[in-house]
Amino acid sequence: MEEKSILFKKACMLIEEGEQEEHINAHEAQLKYQQGFDIIKRLAEEGLPKAQVYMGDILFHQLKNPEQALAYFNAAAKGGSVEGLYRVALFLNKGWAGIEDKALSFDMMKGLADKGYDLAQIDLALCYLNGDGCEKNEILAFDYFKLAAEQGNPVAQNDLGLCFMHGEGTEVNYHNAFYCFNTAAKNQNSEAYYNMGVMFMNGLGVEQNMEYGANCFIAGAQMNNEKCIKVAQDIGINLNDYSEQVRPSFTIH
Repeated sequence: MEEKSILFKKACMLIEEGEQEEHINAHEAQLKYQQGFDIIKRLAEEGLPKAQVYMGDILFHQLKNPEQALAYFNAAAKGGSVEGLYRVALFLNKGWAGIEDKALSFDMMKGLADKGYDLAQIDLALCYLNGDGCEKNEILAFDYFKLAAEQGNPVAQNDLGLCFMHGEGTEVNYHNAFYCFNTAAKNQNSEAYYNMGVMFMNGLGVEQNMEYGANCFIAGAQMNNEKCIKVAQDIGINLNDYSEQVRPSFTIH
């Protein structure tokens, strides 16, 4: 198994190098990518769970084949992979492979979330927030966002900020919302930059500061956040004027 793990890492490196070098030498890059892909496919067929998850991700995101992707995720889940089981639950919730079972998906997500898996905690929180496969419960949604945020997940940190901002599962607290957004932004979450920009522009929990708000939108736009790009354009910012990265950071008192 250790030899397979080493070979898997090598294959991942080949695929990564192939993707990075595509614009330099397309032919050489394609050879590296194909070599890595073939190794991972073989390891997946031999039953290595993390290779099965990797293959499923490629089939779903790149090759647009959700049915085969789900088959690999199921195999990984049967082999004890938390990542595989999480993806199966996600597929059942979204019906991506033509099979939808929100109740089963919820139960699977809850099992993973209660074992501390941060991605499942986020999705379970969204289920509670929207009543998706369960009764709507904003307090439990807040609790699971908080659990994932405390593990350092920037998506959950941003979502927790939104709970504080809108009073979902907790009282409205702009100070706590800004703290969460600032933490998520430091962890490279572009949505958090958008939310901080909104707070600065409107003086929510912070002193109104148009310059700080604009810098937040520029930072998010540089990370290809569509909402930040639109707002930046709407307020007359020429993003081409900013060749260097803008990454505003704020101290919370």
